[in-house]
Amino acid sequence: MSVNDLFLPLMILTCCLAILMILVIILYCRTLKYIRTHSEVFVTTSENPESLEKCDTEVIETPKQVSNNNETLDIAEEFSAPEPVPAPSLTNLFGLSTMQPTEEVDIIQAANDAIERLAPFAEAQNIKIHLSTTCEELMVMGIPESIRILFRNIIDNSIKYMGRAGHMIITISLLGDDIFVILKDTGKGLNEEETSHIFELNFQGSNRVSGNGLGLTQSKMIVEAFGGTIYAKSSPENGMAIYIQLPVSKKENTENL
Repeated sequence: MSVNDLFLPLMILTCCLAILMILVIILYCRTLKYIRTHSEVFVTTSENPESLEKCDTEVIETPKQVSNNNETLDIAEEFSAPEPVPAPSLTNLFGLSTMQPTEEVDIIQAANDAIERLAPFAEAQNIKIHLSTTCEELMVMGIPESIRILFRNIIDNSIKYMGRAGHMIITISLLGDDIFVILKDTGKGLNEEETSHIFELNFQGSNRVSGNGLGLTQSKMIVEAFGGTIYAKSSPENGMAIYIQLPVSKKENTENL
């Protein structure tokens, strides 16, 4: 066989190898891009607070109605009694470690906005949501959308996991330099062991319905980013309670004392 006879097959083989190498390079680049994109998904989300509400979300007996300062003091004592539930330091996960309060936010209006938005879902489950407060407004330093997301996450979580018709009552009160928020439902609740983990990333309890276990983790990060604390109490068949403390805005609220 002459050199001329081998030339054409060699050219075809060379072209095939070149095409194969190009395809391998393209596949490698796309795989690398996919890995980078998904590894940065939480950082990207945190840069746009509006997109945070795409995260999915997760109280014990019907709470006392807050109608005077003595009852407010009782709530404050109940809040300070247990040790906060330990949780991983995950503030960077949602980009909240660098989130600084930008303006005064009326926490009562934020709660009402969340209740209004989720009312159709609550009604579909025959769940009534009530807001109890003696103040017309209470201002905190924060980011408006993040405060609304905080309430939406917890309320939506309660609607999902109550497991029966009932009530959720949200009490908001002011004591000194602190705002206390208690969100209680009359659902089936969780045992103490599971309750201690509900703020952990991707935690799925025995009553799992749907979601990816991000909502309550995100709520905890928001509260802590704005200088507050949050913990939960629950027991089987007695619902769940979420307790939140946030510092009051120094510019307002003195007239509410």
